[in-house]
Amino acid sequence: MQLSHAGRQSLNLIGGRPPFQPPLAPSPIRVASNGSGWISKVIHSFAFQQPIEMSVKDIDDVVEAFIKGARVASEAGFDGVQLHAAHGYLLAQFISIKSNTREDSYSCHPNNALRLLYRIVSAIRSSTSEDFVIGIKLNAADYVAHGHDDPNAYGRVLVHFKSIAQWGLVDFIEVSGGDYEKPGIVAHVLLPAELD
Repeated sequence: MQLSHAGRQSLNLIGGRPPFQPPLAPSPIRVASNGSGWISKVIHSFAFQQPIEMSVKDIDDVVEAFIKGARVASEAGFDGVQLHAAHGYLLAQFISIKSNTREDSYSCHPNNALRLLYRIVSAIRSSTSEDFVIGIKLNAADYVAHGHDDPNAYGRVLVHFKSIAQWGLVDFIEVSGGDYEKPGIVAHVLLPAELD
């Protein structure tokens, strides 16, 4: 079962919150519009609101929600969960420099970028059976040019993948790409052992 949180990509009216209540995200950065016409821009501004930066309590609540989702999946008989940290969803937003401008312990600083994901993975691992499968879907597109001049992008992706493998808590990593802003979706499953 895949567990996800849309974060800033949570659409108005159908995003699971009251109409016109802004979504929560790592930073108050709105999803960029791809449309060039005025109708497209109006629809986009209605659908995607300016998010509110998450407090540490909001982050703690999200961690608890992912843990609860994994427990429910386990109790329902699923063999495991995949944490959706791709396509611009919330977990990807915390990892990406284009959507996370925080300066606290959940920033994109190399020591912090995976903090939320690690908290969720380690808590799920400790609250489910030993044979419960945990996978992560990561977004390769967040590590390539997307309007940011980032000469360290390829090094960062390698560090992130190796870090996740070194946790020893994840059974597989799926590499995908694209998000609502740049949707070119591709996928490849990468096993942690391939990173050694």
